[in-house]
This record gives sequence, C-alpha cells and structure tokens, in this order.
Amino acid sequence: MDRNSVVWWREAVIYEVYLRSFADADGPRSSRT
Repeated sequence: MDRNSVVWWREAVIYEVYLRSFADADGPRSSRT
C-alpha cells in the first residue's frame, strides 16, 4: 500500500466518524444526557 492510499483511508475514516458524531449529537438516537 502506498502513502497516498494510507492518507485516503485515514481521511475517509475520520470523515465518517465526524459525520456520525455530528448526527448523534443532533439526532433522536442521541445517548448523551
């Protein structure tokens, strides 16, 4: 795996985690109290 593939994978994971965190914070499924 070359460096560009690693960078793309990391950015994709970070982006997905960010979207899920944002949705959970503002969505009806929020477990934060």
